[in-house]
Amino acid sequence: MFEKITPESAGISSKNVTAFIKRLEKRGATMHGVLFMKGDKIFTEAYWKPFHQDYTHRQYSQTKSFVGVAIGLLEEEGKLSLDDKIVEYFPEKIQETPHKYLQEQTIREMLMMKTVGSPSAWFISNNPDRTNHYFNEKRSLHPSNTLWAYDSAGSQVLCALVEKLAKKPLLEYLKEKLFNAMGAFQTASVLKTPNGDSWGDSAMICTLRDMATFGRFVMNYGVWNGKRLMNEKYLRDATSALVNNRISSHYSAYHQGYGYQIWRVCGGGFAFVGMGDQLTV
Repeated sequence: MFEKITPESAGISSKNVTAFIKRLEKRGATMHGVLFMKGDKIFTEAYWKPFHQDYTHRQYSQTKSFVGVAIGLLEEEGKLSLDDKIVEYFPEKIQETPHKYLQEQTIREMLMMKTVGSPSAWFISNNPDRTNHYFNEKRSLHPSNTLWAYDSAGSQVLCALVEKLAKKPLLEYLKEKLFNAMGAFQTASVLKTPNGDSWGDSAMICTLRDMATFGRFVMNYGVWNGKRLMNEKYLRDATSALVNNRISSHYSAYHQGYGYQIWRVCGGGFAFVGMGDQLTV
């Protein structure tokens, strides 16, 4: 899929690459693998046993970025508007009239993590349906679009929305729309929640090279091998600092802004970020 070149061919010193890897090991980082690219070429790829190039890793919250892209594909198909109210899509999941703040919450606000607030963890709620739990749990709410706060449960609801409108599982939809044309994610899978939905905020399982492919596709704003697979505007918006996510006075590489389920990072870049330090930058 990708041509492999030497670091020097990419304008990078092999000594610096080696020093970086040795520093990780000296600090005791439990590494699985690293992959560095310049353009469409890999100049460093390394794995630590028992991990290897074909090993599929759980990507945890990097999965949210896949859901964000899938929402953009549905918008492009005309199946939703980002300013639609999320409650309009799930009347069958709502048992009582939702709080007015939840009634006003839009898909766009959910993509940006500017929601009314996250419910308690679903796994202690005895409710196997996370979307039902999201809409019906009694909790303290605030008006949407007023502040940034990480809402992992909201990302799961967005995944349920993808699967409802696409009428197929998240990964199957992404393969049909993008990944098959890219020759990627052929050994990937997504874990399921207890009610059978794809676990869209935490459970994409794929290789490092798959993640590099996805990152490169987003970095190219929807173009792969010269062919446009997705509209440019959505991905430019998705990777922009649409909202201020600085939540403390302390510096953080992740407090550079937030887009549509995608983090901004220092140096003007963007990242997909997983709980166990799964990083695509």
